[in-house]
Amino acid sequence: QKEEFFPAGPPSSIDIPSVFMDERQGFPEMLSYQRERALKIFLLLIFLAESKGAPAFHISPEAVGEFLGILKGKDRTSVRRQVIRVLRDLEDLDKLVQTEFRHGKKVWVKILLPPGPTFPVGTDVLEAGELSVLTDNAIFLRLMKARLQAEGKRLQELSPTGITRRFFIGRRTYKRAKMEKA
Repeated sequence: QKEEFFPAGPPSSIDIPSVFMDERQGFPEMLSYQRERALKIFLLLIFLAESKGAPAFHISPEAVGEFLGILKGKDRTSVRRQVIRVLRDLEDLDKLVQTEFRHGKKVWVKILLPPGPTFPVGTDVLEAGELSVLTDNAIFLRLMKARLQAEGKRLQELSPTGITRRFFIGRRTYKRAKMEKA
């Protein structure tokens, strides 16, 4: 049975804490350590929290894996294990979620967003369904554009060096993201 994440449709916009883009320990660190699944799962959790209007909810790890295309073609147990491993990393390494696991059951997740300013990411920039098809570099480039847009700036106004300094990413990563046509 496929879990329907967004019965009323996905939210038209999510709010991302600015600190996730403004400090190295946020999304730039996930990108630099090639933690693509962590970035995608955490963004999906933000979409889910927004659509449910609550920071805590239950999710099926298998449904998360299916929605994001994690380990396509693998058995449900492998997908479940992989998603749970990423959720544990988000809890233990990043301190971004609290979780409760019960064998074979849905996982209770509470998303822990830091206080402070946020910036909007509308569906014109990133849709929940795109998380399964875009690379982490392409997603990050879209988040950079949304972050700058919230400040009334455009990506084209910054030099490549300014971009790499502002968002804590290497030049090659930025070039790759641009080539992927985010």
